This record gives sequence, structure tokens and C-alpha cells, in this order.
Amino acid sequence: MNLVKAFNVSETGPSVSDEMDRLYGPFGFPDHIPADRPYVTSNFVTSMDGRASFRELLGQLGGKEVSRSETDAWLLNFFMAHHDASIVGAGTLRSEAGSNGVGWDLHIGPAVLEDFRHRTTGIDKQFVIVVSGSGRLDLNYLIFNSDRVEPWIATTPMGATLIQERMATRARKTKLIVLGETAILDPRELLRVLRQQHGIRTLHCLGGPTFHGELLQRALLDESFLTISTQVLGRSMEPAIERP
Repeated sequence: MNLVKAFNVSETGPSVSDEMDRLYGPFGFPDHIPADRPYVTSNFVTSMDGRASFRELLGQLGGKEVSRSETDAWLLNFFMAHHDASIVGAGTLRSEAGSNGVGWDLHIGPAVLEDFRHRTTGIDKQFVIVVSGSGRLDLNYLIFNSDRVEPWIATTPMGATLIQERMATRARKTKLIVLGETAILDPRELLRVLRQQHGIRTLHCLGGPTFHGELLQRALLDESFLTISTQVLGRSMEPAIERP
């Protein structure tokens, strides 16, 4: 079987290195970025049967368990390095908390990619937006305590009240973006605020399935990078649990 590179030959984005150009081809964004929201991309891992999580198996919920690939982890960093900010659902943080219970901070590595991002975006800080309508977030997660990234929390007024109560006893504060007047966070309004009030032009969605699905349903996803893992997850032995 012959394999070919799948990329748009008209793209002329800045180069990470000659080696990266050889492997991935050019990577860029359209000249016109919407004025009302960022240009949104995603990076998602599914099994061969289209599933994304062993939902019921503790410690094996997220995309890292589906792919189990250092190469895929590197590619995730490659994508993040090209964007102004990344966004992730609170459910993904909870599902990928790991054996230590505090997860990871989503910092871009290796250094060549971090340096590339600073050089091309002009942004020193690495912004990671965590979406939680309910505000039920464990602020002990590494992402909220790392000096390597600047986390923001996008939430509703109800969620903000809960988060602020928990933050009151912490020396380290986290920026809140409070949206709407109900208990449901509107993704379209969130993207508008990120673009128009915070200058985020390009945004990379890290999942999980629920938030990714909302972006697709509302036609807010411009470009998707899909990794197919050579696993078959199948169905759960517990009928009440659906593997997304």
C-alpha cells in the first residue's frame, strides 16, 4: 500500500525545522481569521471502531490510554505549538488525572516546539483554557499549580461562585472567564469572548468527546486532526455504561 502525505500544498506556515517540514509538510492557517471567534482546530484519538475512552476503567479513561504512543504525544505538542491557546474540557482533566491524581499541566515540549511558539506567536505565556460549566474542579490539579502554563477557567456564574469559594484559601489565583446567565455554558459565546476580549486568534481543542462534540454540532470546528489507534475498544461489559 502506498502512503502519501495529506496536507494542503498551498499552506506556507513558518517552519519548525527542515526535519519537521520533511515529516509533516507545511502547517499554516488561512489568511482570514474570523472576527467573531478564533480559528478552531482539534486533535483527537479514536480506536479503530471509533471509540475514544474506556470510560468505566479507572485510570484508562482518556486519549493517552487509547493511543499509548510517544509519537502521538509529540504530535499533540506540535499542534499546540502553532496556536495562541489550547482548550480542554473539565471531564478530560478528571479522566486523565493519572496515578498521582493531579494529572499534567499540558506544557508544550520539547524545547524546540516551545521556542517555535514564542517566536511565531509573540506570546510568552502558554494559555490553557479549562471549560467547566458547573465549576466542580479540583484546584489541586497540576495545571492550576504549574509555573509553566497560565490556566484560565471558563465557567458560568454558578460555577464561578463555587470556584471563587475554593480559590479564597489559595495563594495562587486562576483567571476566570464568566459567561451567560444560566448553568449552561455556550461554546459560541465563549469563542467570541476569547477572540474579541482576549485576542485569541487560533485555538486548539484537546477534547474530550463531549466538548469536541459540541463544537462539531454547532459548526465551530474549522479543522480536525484525527489519530486512529490500532486498538478495538468494543463495548463495555456493563450495559449502563457507554464507551464514547
